[in-house]
Amino acid sequence: MDEEQADLELAHLIINPTMRNNGIGKILIKLLEEEAKLFHYPTIYMRVNPQNEQAINCYLKCNYILDQALIEHFENKWTWLKKIQKTN
Repeated sequence: MDEEQADLELAHLIINPTMRNNGIGKILIKLLEEEAKLFHYPTIYMRVNPQNEQAINCYLKCNYILDQALIEHFENKWTWLKKIQKTN
């Protein structure tokens, strides 16, 4: 949680390789998004190693979008994704 920037970052999400491709990552993300609603920040960010295509694809399927400005800002060290969350 970054109070100054008023956003959240989900990081270090790891699914055991033997359990991947079973929807567990999507379930984990949905549960974390529900928890994130408690903070009332409009944006959730993900920072991913650019070579981790499987994770990037999972986040894209969960409606995260690439944040090209952050990717360029960090000189392609990370692939940044974001999602605008609906606050109630």
